[in-house]
Amino acid sequence: MSTPASQPDHPGAELGLPPRGPGSLATLVRRALAAILDWLLAQLIVIGVFGVAIDQGGAAAFAPLGVFALMHLLLVGTIGTTIGHRIVGIGVTALDGGPLRPGQTAIRTLMVVLFLPAVFTAADGRGFHDRAAGSMTIRTR
Repeated sequence: MSTPASQPDHPGAELGLPPRGPGSLATLVRRALAAILDWLLAQLIVIGVFGVAIDQGGAAAFAPLGVFALMHLLLVGTIGTTIGHRIVGIGVTALDGGPLRPGQTAIRTLMVVLFLPAVFTAADGRGFHDRAAGSMTIRTR
């Protein structure tokens, strides 16, 4: 049975990506696991480096979010991957396969920090954060 032309046969097909393996779109599970690892690392940095308690209220409660955002801005913007991404075998590229431009990195980071756009997947298989930034999260291994 053939697939209608309007329906791609796998996420990322419209972008010319393979159905699985290196170079394919990262699944929500991999993206979520990477985000959890990055969040835990941000928490550890805030506790260990800045001495902020987990149960501390006020402005200090936003410190982990600030570190998480800074990690994304710096790491995705320079090497195309966060530590969590690297551990689970994913990376971020522009749609042409090259590195993200600064504006793309800023848009993507803002959307990741807002959380919900990163959870939902667009019709082409990318998260809304990647779609808004003109980027894609792909498997590296």
